[in-house]
Amino acid sequence: MLSKEQALSGIQQHLIANEIIEDSIMTHYKAESGFSGLAGNASTSGVPVKGLLASTNLRILFYGELAKELPVFREVYYKDVTDIKEKKEPFALFKSIPVYIISHKDRDTFTSRGYPDELTKLQAFFKKVQDNHLKQEENI
Repeated sequence: MLSKEQALSGIQQHLIANEIIEDSIMTHYKAESGFSGLAGNASTSGVPVKGLLASTNLRILFYGELAKELPVFREVYYKDVTDIKEKKEPFALFKSIPVYIISHKDRDTFTSRGYPDELTKLQAFFKKVQDNHLKQEENI
């Protein structure tokens, strides 16, 4: 299983000049469409991938692993974000869980998988992103 330290190392490999990590949490990413975000050809469509979600001074980054040696990396520049919203998604028979959807050229979904403590962290993460980066851009 991917540790926070391993995921942070994966994120740091993708940082660009003058980019600083401001906040990060472990969460799950789920592709909305056939876009995989993978280094190889496999697809994560519908498969939740645990990893590190990070906000920087320039963008939102996610790094996880679908399997050993099969990284999943996503990046969304704040200027490209058109909306971030919380909605309910079916999870199990007669159960739904909150998820966060980032709309941009694609749609990325992040979820706590129903764990209340992780949901609280995810809500706080996206509140900081909206307060610190998106309201300035007038995207939200």
